[in-house]
Amino acid sequence: MNCLLSSYGTVVCRDRKIGALLHRPAITGLHEVDVLEIDDASRSLSANFGHFMRDDISALRVTMNRGFLAGWTITRSPDQRSLMLSRNGQWLTADADTGAIGLTADGTLEAARFLPVSRPDLAVLTEIQTAQWLVQSADTGVPPQHGRLMPGFRLSVGGLDIDLRWNLPFDRSEWPHRLPVLLDGWRIDLICRYRPLIYYAACGSAAFMQQFALSLTSLVTVGDYDGAILVMTDKSAAEIATLVPPGMRATLVVLPTVACDKMAAMAARLTIAGWADAWQFQPLLYVDPDVLFDLPVDPMLRAIARSDQICAPVEHKEPLATSIFVGSGLLRADDCDPGEALGFNSGTLGIPNLQRHAGTLDLISRIMFNRVAMFGRDALPYAEQPIANYALFRLKKADTALISPFVRLADHTVQPPDRRGLVHYCWVPDAETRVALMRYYLLGLLELGATRDSDESASVSGVDGNGIDKAALFRWVERIGVEPVEKAG
Repeated sequence: MNCLLSSYGTVVCRDRKIGALLHRPAITGLHEVDVLEIDDASRSLSANFGHFMRDDISALRVTMNRGFLAGWTITRSPDQRSLMLSRNGQWLTADADTGAIGLTADGTLEAARFLPVSRPDLAVLTEIQTAQWLVQSADTGVPPQHGRLMPGFRLSVGGLDIDLRWNLPFDRSEWPHRLPVLLDGWRIDLICRYRPLIYYAACGSAAFMQQFALSLTSLVTVGDYDGAILVMTDKSAAEIATLVPPGMRATLVVLPTVACDKMAAMAARLTIAGWADAWQFQPLLYVDPDVLFDLPVDPMLRAIARSDQICAPVEHKEPLATSIFVGSGLLRADDCDPGEALGFNSGTLGIPNLQRHAGTLDLISRIMFNRVAMFGRDALPYAEQPIANYALFRLKKADTALISPFVRLADHTVQPPDRRGLVHYCWVPDAETRVALMRYYLLGLLELGATRDSDESASVSGVDGNGIDKAALFRWVERIGVEPVEKAG
């Protein structure tokens, strides 16, 4: 079934009460009308490669035999992509002022041209106008934006001016996350959906849960994040509620997770594809509970959303060839020579989307499961990290450069003035010590005033602006790890 898109970016419809033809915006005007569909054309209305092979693109001439347009003849317009509908010397035309479909004797008018669009592609156009998108070729500082249908069969997304006549039907192979487009009919670009999810795996002792509470607090205040958050945990929803900072407006989903030991709890990050809703997000960012956000997280998320690979921060002290922490034994046993390449820390993982990368996460999980079955749980003292390094090196699917500038792998010496985006206390071995250091660092951040885009003169980002009472927030942070955490008022 094909619908007709007017040159104003509206859809040709029928009024349900009086049957008159009209045209309405796809995202606001289709509630009390029926979309006009063309279902008896004798050949494809959309130009395709077959027309190139036959060199007959202008030969379209279809007389409709049934339906509301019975007796009307469809031909191609001079641009060889849009259509014109005529009968008895009159042409259908869209009136921009009244929203009506009328007749004209002037077949040269752009308003007398219509573009065939399938129902699935019409849904794509609607989604582009209602969701947020990043343009791959745009500067990294450009925020996500909604698309807009413009006159002349044009779609505007960010700085892109996309002529739909050279792009329909769409390549929907990676929809709803990504859509390749052609500019000027031939230059390739890509728009990427921006709907982030940040997720944790937080199981076990009170100290680990206190780290999660501090990390979550930093995310929704200094990190200036109000999107979706997921925590995989062995704690109840009521227990997790006591760890949520006062005034948090972000959506937090609690996913019950059984983890029999620390190794299993660490491997839980690999199972995110098992939560069906996770497939709707782009990007996904996993962070360990001992991570604090010390600048707004959006720039990092935007970079991941436009990436093609799983992203992780480089471990500057851990060469793949010699460090057991990043899989040297596995690589050596498989006759791999990584040269001087460095491994990565899996406590921060940027996953563009699960449509592309769920299979890779499943492969890492399978290797881990198989090696436990063959050699026992004690054979994996560093959990999934060596296996993840081995697998992503072998598959050439790891990017250790993209998010490394945002991440500091830290010990007790890290200080707020040196912030980059997030700090991971992976080099502090004791859980209780990490809680104390994280609390001290977060209080320092709130005193210092972490700001949008590193603007030192601005107010504290994500605190007052997100409606969180600053005094209550300080009291909340000061209590974590010092006295039993209770739900703040």
